[in-house]
Amino acid sequence: MARSLSKRSAEEVLKKDIEEVVTVPEIPFQIDDKSEPSQVFRKTRKYWVVIAAFYYFFFVLGLNGGGTGPLLPRYQEFYEVDYLTVSMVFVSNACGSLTAAGITHFFGKRLQFSTIVIAASLLPFAGYSIMASAPPFGVMCMCFFINGINFSLINVQVNGILALLPTKTPLGLGHSLFGAGALVAPLIATQFAQLPRWSFYYLILLGAALGNFSSLATVFWGRGLDEILQEMGIPSAASEESTSDNDTMSPVKESPNDSTLAPDNHGIIPRQFYTPLLALFTFICVGVEVSIGGWIVTFIINERGGGPSSGYVSTGYYAGLSFGRAALIWVNNALGERNAVFLYISLVIALELTIWFVHSLIANAVAAAVIGSLLGPLFPIVMSQARQLVPRSSLTASIGWIAAMGQIGSAMLPFATGALANRYGILALQPLIVAMMTLLGLLWFLVPPVHKTTNSARAVV
Repeated sequence: MARSLSKRSAEEVLKKDIEEVVTVPEIPFQIDDKSEPSQVFRKTRKYWVVIAAFYYFFFVLGLNGGGTGPLLPRYQEFYEVDYLTVSMVFVSNACGSLTAAGITHFFGKRLQFSTIVIAASLLPFAGYSIMASAPPFGVMCMCFFINGINFSLINVQVNGILALLPTKTPLGLGHSLFGAGALVAPLIATQFAQLPRWSFYYLILLGAALGNFSSLATVFWGRGLDEILQEMGIPSAASEESTSDNDTMSPVKESPNDSTLAPDNHGIIPRQFYTPLLALFTFICVGVEVSIGGWIVTFIINERGGGPSSGYVSTGYYAGLSFGRAALIWVNNALGERNAVFLYISLVIALELTIWFVHSLIANAVAAAVIGSLLGPLFPIVMSQARQLVPRSSLTASIGWIAAMGQIGSAMLPFATGALANRYGILALQPLIVAMMTLLGLLWFLVPPVHKTTNSARAVV
C-alpha cells in the first residue's frame, strides 16, 4: 500500500511539472468580458459618426470636380478665351494641390489633426463666394487654387485614416460617394450653364461646403489623431510602439506628436519602388478620369454637333464612374484585382477608339458612360494594392503621397488636353486618352502580383 501511494504521489508530481512546462501563456489581446455593453455601443456609434463625416466629404469632393466640364464652354463664351487659357483652371487647382502637399508636412508637426481639417474646410467659403459673382478670369483661377488647397489637405487625411482600417470596404464606398457627387454636379451645372447668371451654380457648392464644415467641426473639434483612431478601433501610436516590428499584424507607426496624418517619411517614401510606381499610376489614372469628365462635353458639342443639353453626357460618364466602383467589386474578386485592371484598361482603349472614329452622338454618349464604369474601380484598387505592397510602417505616408499625386494628375492632364486642343482641336482628346491608357497598362505590368495569407499579403517577386 505504501509503495502504491508513493508511486501515485510521484506520478502526480511529475504530471504537475509537465503541466507547468507546457502551459500556454495567456494571450494579451483577449476581449475584456467586463466591458459594459453601453461602452461597446458608444464605440460603434462613434465609429460610424466619423465614417459618415468622411463619406459626406467625398460627396462634396465629387461635387467640386464634376461640374467643371459642363461649364467649360460657358467659361470660353463668357471670358472669350481659347482652349489653352481656359485650361488654366486645372493648372490653378494643381498648384493648390502642390501647395497643400507642402504645408501639410509643415503644419502637421505643429497643429492638431482637427485644427488642420476644420481650417481647410473653411477655405471654400471664400472661393465659392467669389466665384458666384463671375469675377475676372484671373480671379476665378485664384479661387480654383484656393479650393485645390482645401480639398487636397482634407483628402490626404481622410484617405490615410481609412487605409488603416482592417477592411478596405469603407475606402471603396467613400470613393463611390465621390462618384455620386460627381454624378449630381453635371446635372446641376448643365442647368446653370444655360442661364444668364451661370455663376450662381457656385452658391450650390457653397451650401455643400457649409455642410462639410459643420460635419467636420462637429465630429473632430478639439480632438487629436490618437483619440480619433482609438474610437475607430485603430491602435494608437502608444500601443503600436509596444508591438514588435517583426509582427506582421503590427499597425502603422505614427509620429509621436499627436497631430495629423502628415507624410512624416517624406524623405524615405520616394526611394521606395512601389509607392512612386503606384503614385505615377494614380497620377495618370485620375488625370484621365478628370480629362474625360472635363472635356467630353466640349468634344460632343464641337465634334458631334451636340446642343446645350450635352452636359448630360458628363452626367452619364460620372454615373458610370460611381456605378463601377460599387457594382464591379465582384469582378475584382472573381478575376483578382491585377487581372481586372488589365481587363478594364483594354476595354477602355477599345471604347475610346469607338468615340474617336464613330461619328454618332448617342453612341459616343453611351461609350462615355461605359468608360466611366470601367475607370471607376481603378483608384480603389490602387489603394488596396498599396495596403498589400507597401510596408505598414510607411503606409500612411504612402497613401498621402499617392492621393496627392492623383490630385495633381487631375489638373495636369486636363491642362495638357487643353493645350493640345488649342493647337490641334478638341479631337486630340481621344488619342491622348488612348496613349495614357496604354501607358497605364505598362505601369500596371510593373506592379507585382500579391497573394493573401492569413495575417498579411506578400508581393510575389
